[in-house]
Amino acid sequence: MTCGALNPMPEVAQYRRSPDVVMRLARMGAAHPTRLSFLRQMLRRVQQEGWQFDRPVWEFDARGQGRAVYRAIGPERTYSLVAFGHDLPDEMRSDRVIATAWDATFTLFDGTPDAEDLAVSYTHLTLPTTPYV
Repeated sequence: MTCGALNPMPEVAQYRRSPDVVMRLARMGAAHPTRLSFLRQMLRRVQQEGWQFDRPVWEFDARGQGRAVYRAIGPERTYSLVAFGHDLPDEMRSDRVIATAWDATFTLFDGTPDAEDLAVSYTHLTLPTTPYV
């Protein structure tokens, strides 16, 4: 399976190096941003296509509990970042990435979530999990 049909710049395919060359561990630390880097390409595309950004949901209380939705609206698709804030007791706080509870959780959503989507996302993000050992 290839992504050739989805490639926005098929004319540059002949100049790309094979993943076997580029993804060698010895080379990966030497990678530096270039004019072809993903972030630069994405920002140019966002500007050229006139993407719009907004925050249609902002529901937080004084303790930092609540939710927010940030949207990136493009010409063909909309992507949303859904953020949930939780009032985490001090005894549950940890400076470790691998924890059992967080004061903020996030999910990426393809489209614009409605109230039901937000409820489902919240439930999935706050279910108890088994910590990694």
